Amino acid sequence: MSKLSEAKRMRKLVSEYHISGQSQKAFAQSRGLTKDKLHYWVKKLSKESNNLSEASCSFIPIEVGDSEVSTSRFILIHLPNGLEIQIPV
Repeated sequence: MSKLSEAKRMRKLVSEYHISGQSQKAFAQSRGLTKDKLHYWVKKLSKESNNLSEASCSFIPIEVGDSEVSTSRFILIHLPNGLEIQIPV
């Protein structure tokens, strides 16, 4: 099994584990896994989730000033990945 398909399978199992309400030991036994393997993936995916949450929750302040130079007015937002968003005002 490739690493990608193994990761996909374990994501599904970890999701099922969280929904099940079972202990890690009981869930792992019912799925033919070792408790250590389940524990590893629960921790790994929890860290990934925390990293994504922290990255997606950062805001940067924007200042909107009066501009009489242009007849069409908009707010321009520059994102760190290079994307620009124009919002008409």
